[in-house]
Amino acid sequence: MPTVRFANGQLEQTDALGEGGMWPMKLRVWTAQGLQDVALEKSSAKVSAASGLVYPNAGDFGYGRFLLDPQSVEAVLAADFEPPLFQAQLVEAVWESVREAELAPTRFLAYAIARLPKTRDDIALGGLLARMEAAFRRYLNDAQRDAIAPALERALRADNAPAGSSRSLLLTRAFIGIAWSPAALQELKWLIEKPGLASRDRFRAVQRLSTRGDPQAPALLAAQAAADPSDDGRRYAFAVSAADAGAKQRLFRSFVDDKALPESWIEAALGAFNAPEQAALTLPVLNDALAQLPELKRSRKIFFVNNWLEAFVGGQTDAKALAEVEAFLRRGNIDADLRLKLLEAMDGLERAVRIRKKFAAPSARN
Repeated sequence: MPTVRFANGQLEQTDALGEGGMWPMKLRVWTAQGLQDVALEKSSAKVSAASGLVYPNAGDFGYGRFLLDPQSVEAVLAADFEPPLFQAQLVEAVWESVREAELAPTRFLAYAIARLPKTRDDIALGGLLARMEAAFRRYLNDAQRDAIAPALERALRADNAPAGSSRSLLLTRAFIGIAWSPAALQELKWLIEKPGLASRDRFRAVQRLSTRGDPQAPALLAAQAAADPSDDGRRYAFAVSAADAGAKQRLFRSFVDDKALPESWIEAALGAFNAPEQAALTLPVLNDALAQLPELKRSRKIFFVNNWLEAFVGGQTDAKALAEVEAFLRRGNIDADLRLKLLEAMDGLERAVRIRKKFAAPSARN
């Protein structure tokens, strides 16, 4: 996928296609001085812009990643833009600035909190909430989470969405996934008892409590498992058990050795097992998880390996994990397709390490 950025008065395309080729694109560039149609046929093209926001893909005519220069990022953070499609594109561009370690995740979260009540489209809202959860869970340290969690939790719970609406459900699920403060964890316990909440969401709430080490989580899991003894309920209960800090080694051996364990149960549990907040607990099994790749390719369904890598590599956030993955790749004894899948999963880990080093290390400044 090509990457296009405005810098020094011109659009610059930085990702090559094939052997030194570039993606030819016809773009509509938004500037404070008006729209400009630009043919980007080589690596760069000039744009006339004196100041303010410059966005290379107004109208969504181009295919690629469209990055903002620092001046444009500040312009987006400071104002609202119309129409809604354009605003949604700008949110994604600001998120790419986070992924490039150019914008602090805490600044993105403050921006996202302000955008929540203004984002009325469910698709745009779902995308924004997913970015917020990723920033909060993968890119912050505990002290940063402590500081921003109350405002984030209030924003997710204070919305006036009608009960039972799709918006209310999206916000509730985001709250369950992010809940961090003692007050939010207590509210999860209230939500579990609330009439109308789906069984799956009750299990999600218990899972979050377990991930956070709440002492009531085991009893709540037992109660919810008893309330929903269906096949789905049993699978959900197994997934929640993977969030137990003391069960990691035992469950990993079950994933690998228990041939009677349904594949769908393993896939349901992978996210809880590899919660970013518990990365230090799952790091000891990372190398073993990578070593399973050839066998998983032979014995599991086509997308299982992708899910396995997304969980075990994507759930890690620090340089030690990245070093383990790099060492595994250097050994060079895996099939080419598995290598590509691992490189794809490793991209997210590399970004997390870079972002946290710059913005979440003890000496970092936001």
